[in-house]
Amino acid sequence: KQWYQRRVRGACAGPALSDKKEYPTFTRTAGPYNTLGKPFAELMKAYKWYRCAILSANQNLFSQSARHIQRVLETQYVSDNPEDCKPGSTDCKITVELYKQFYSGKDPGANATIAIERSELMREIKEKARIIFILGYTDDVRDFMLRARDLEMLN
Repeated sequence: KQWYQRRVRGACAGPALSDKKEYPTFTRTAGPYNTLGKPFAELMKAYKWYRCAILSANQNLFSQSARHIQRVLETQYVSDNPEDCKPGSTDCKITVELYKQFYSGKDPGANATIAIERSELMREIKEKARIIFILGYTDDVRDFMLRARDLEMLN
């Protein structure tokens, strides 16, 4: 009898759980990974941004989402009108210039080399992209934003 009780979960993001015939009583508070890319693509299109970088914590929660976002972005065009494209180009395709995973400060065994690696990563991103999507824990995102500020990447 308990199999027919309503189930609500927050972190069950696998797309298979969307099958209502197989899981008729299952509901979640966050969507599956395969629905995450479209809002990022729409944001890029709305502001006519062509290049971005994606940083992802190495935990599955973040890395699977980031990979899906990357796949979706790399199939999208900012515009169908060549006049809206990059200056000097007729290619309006969105480009993920850099995708990197980082170790979260929440990882067991995280150490001082993380700070050096993050600084180097932000310098690399500064050369390649202005738009950065960071998928990670709040403390990690804050750390990257402080590094971006120190490198004068914010305006």
